[in-house]
Amino acid sequence: MLKKSFNVFTNPNTEPLLDALDPEEIVVFGVATDVCNDAAIRGFLLRGRRVRFVEDASRGLDDARVAACTALWRERGVEFSTAEEVVASLG
Repeated sequence: MLKKSFNVFTNPNTEPLLDALDPEEIVVFGVATDVCNDAAIRGFLLRGRRVRFVEDASRGLDDARVAACTALWRERGVEFSTAEEVVASLG
């Protein structure tokens, strides 16, 4: 999704696309863990979506913020995975 802000949900097309696709699970990876990924994951969780975060395919800007984000995600039920595990799960 094209975005002009770190939060993908600022794009008015994000919500309708998410509703249309209605995925069982959303896999998140990339940069930056503590900025864009955090905003996306929080947004998906607020919308009741199941999220898997790919730790080895992501990087943050600040280690302390990454630790705080990932701790919160774990508390909220985000599954943590590796790229190899995600690929293997695709069959």
